[in-house]
Amino acid sequence: MAIARIVASVIGGCPFCIDMNAATWQRAGLSSIELERLLALDWPSSLSPRERAAAAYSRALSQTPVVVDPALLHSLQGAFTDREIVVLAFTIAQVNFWTRFNQGVGIPAAGFFEESVCALPTIPPHTHHRAK
Repeated sequence: MAIARIVASVIGGCPFCIDMNAATWQRAGLSSIELERLLALDWPSSLSPRERAAAAYSRALSQTPVVVDPALLHSLQGAFTDREIVVLAFTIAQVNFWTRFNQGVGIPAAGFFEESVCALPTIPPHTHHRAK
């Protein structure tokens, strides 16, 4: 689920969400190189088929319009149970909610992530602001 949360955060462009979800990289078993590639939306070849499917699903559900390719659905069904797909979709949708909410009220990054690991994606200045 951590990979899906990281990808949804990057696609949504929310500084707080990227900061918070990228901070879970070690707990998720990712190397710093894998994290850096995920933050660039470039799936590392070292990801398992299950992890790659979760990342691709997160990308599909986080873009507008939402388009889930039948081949992606097939790979999800081969890697996850129906229940796991529901939980994955819910998790991605929840991150998408938070990315929009946080940006809408101007929530900045909170410093969860140690940037000495790798650089977080740069968010254009017009997409984050402080609520007054």
